[in-house]
Amino acid sequence: MAKQHWIRELTVDQFVKIEVRLTKNEVRKDKNGGEFLYCEVSDRTGVLVARRFQPAHDERQEFTSLKYAIAEGYLEEYRGGPVFKICAPLRPLAAVCPADFEPCSPLDPAELRERLDAHIRSIQDGRLRALVSHVYCASTIKDSLFTYPAAVSIHHAFRHGLLHHTLEVADIAVAIGAAQRRWGWHAVSHDLVVTGALLHDIGKAEEYVVEDGEYRCGVAGSLLGHIVLGQTFLARSIAQVNRRLHFPKELEWQVLHLVASHHGQGEWGSPKAPMTAEACILHMADKTSADLYQFEAARSAGQRSGQLFVKRPMLDSGFGHPGRDVFVGDLPVETAADRADAVEPVTMEEDSARESREMYLPRAATLPILRIVSYEAAEGGKLASHVPIVGRIAAGAPLLNSAYLDDCEWVEHTGEWDGSGSCFLLRVQGDSMIGDGIRDGDLVLARQQDDADNGEIVVALLDGVGATIKRLERNGGRTRLLPSNTTHAPIEIPYGSKLDIQGAVVAIARRGE
Repeated sequence: MAKQHWIRELTVDQFVKIEVRLTKNEVRKDKNGGEFLYCEVSDRTGVLVARRFQPAHDERQEFTSLKYAIAEGYLEEYRGGPVFKICAPLRPLAAVCPADFEPCSPLDPAELRERLDAHIRSIQDGRLRALVSHVYCASTIKDSLFTYPAAVSIHHAFRHGLLHHTLEVADIAVAIGAAQRRWGWHAVSHDLVVTGALLHDIGKAEEYVVEDGEYRCGVAGSLLGHIVLGQTFLARSIAQVNRRLHFPKELEWQVLHLVASHHGQGEWGSPKAPMTAEACILHMADKTSADLYQFEAARSAGQRSGQLFVKRPMLDSGFGHPGRDVFVGDLPVETAADRADAVEPVTMEEDSARESREMYLPRAATLPILRIVSYEAAEGGKLASHVPIVGRIAAGAPLLNSAYLDDCEWVEHTGEWDGSGSCFLLRVQGDSMIGDGIRDGDLVLARQQDDADNGEIVVALLDGVGATIKRLERNGGRTRLLPSNTTHAPIEIPYGSKLDIQGAVVAIARRGE
């Protein structure tokens, strides 16, 4: 039988018959000494507290072991929250489709994975990217990371909730970091911020266990908590990554500190308060995600009850006791008359958005495209030059080791390039320079040099970590390597760090163009 109602659709005083999953089944005493049935009923759209008063004796006997049932009743308000009042004996549900009864993220799992991949690709530091990839792709807890809730009850308590919350935290943290850069302060590390966001709650994959289809805090979670479990797991993961890739102790300490401090203060479970800008951003992003979930839950409850204010016990009041009233009303709708009377504003946001876009756009003439030709077409070097391919360059993220190839191509002479100078070809990997017409898999022609002018596209080595191609920006004492794709973040070169310029890109070389 197709479901007639979902929990999210219920309104106060609406009498319905719904199919639900029952958890936390208990027979309780009321204030007069009578017994009533207490449980939580759920389907994939939500969870409600439910009560059945004056149950018959046989109902009480069967209730504690009942898992799926047909419940008849209505939604009512009780102490500021919605409660489902069961008005008839619960009937066991014969046919069960588990997917209908486990609350899950409002986003499709495939979309969540795409967003995760995008954040991992944005990490420029190969060591941090290798660590995050190891945890999500090769670790023993990867399945749990993709399916577990972020909490049992406090926030994002649904299937895929851990991943949903993690990606929310990453989005918020990246936005704060970008704002920090725009205001001209010392740039925070985008790579550390994203790494911390993606790994801060991995301990929850070991903190929780699944029993009878329910998520509970296991023995390890009760004894240690997810922060300690996460630090321990990360330390093991870093040791595994370090077998094939040098992972400095100083970098390990930074990562572990992000996990240790993300709750912000000791009374909230953090063994350390944030001591770095990246840790401060992560804490704010984590708390923001959890708090906004409470506002979303309040709005859902307000829509069912018709109330403008809904109390959320999980939000602190700001006055030393738990609980806060949340306003869930809507803003007045703008009418056609309002729009007609409005004066067209001159906004700085448009200028800011334009400036932000222009920061990533090409700042020099479009790169010429040179043809790769055969030896016969080159006529023995008269019409083309034999240029070596010396390795692969990551346009999306630096590679740790260039795979040098013993290969060459004949590149045709043009008005822009006559074959003079010491030049080499590099194979591009990634799409971060697509705004300059450089596509994934292209060969770029670079002139060998150890410095470049501001605005040139350069081949650069970053502190021995790897090579990349980006547009060079020098502004006062600040140096950055800029992509020309807005989905990629600029690379900040910290003061005192070594930046080796290997050459300047002068053209793109393609076969048959």
